[in-house]
Amino acid sequence: LFFIQLRKAINNIEFINSELFKSAQNLKRLYLNKNSLYELNVNAFKNLNNLIYLDLSENNLQSLDNNLFSIYVIKLITNT
Repeated sequence: LFFIQLRKAINNIEFINSELFKSAQNLKRLYLNKNSLYELNVNAFKNLNNLIYLDLSENNLQSLDNNLFSIYVIKLITNT
């Protein structure tokens, strides 16, 4: 799949598993804000090598695993 930008805001998403973005390697901007995310699988963003923007604001995340990103995210927006 050839996504550049994906907006999944305000969808009551609670969990992201390791398979969700498996075929979205070209994704550059990902908006997951205003969901109900409480946990992210450590491999959730594994294949997103082109990701430069990730919005996780306004979710229920308490912490992010240090191994969550195998890439450098230029701008990460969280609740903190």
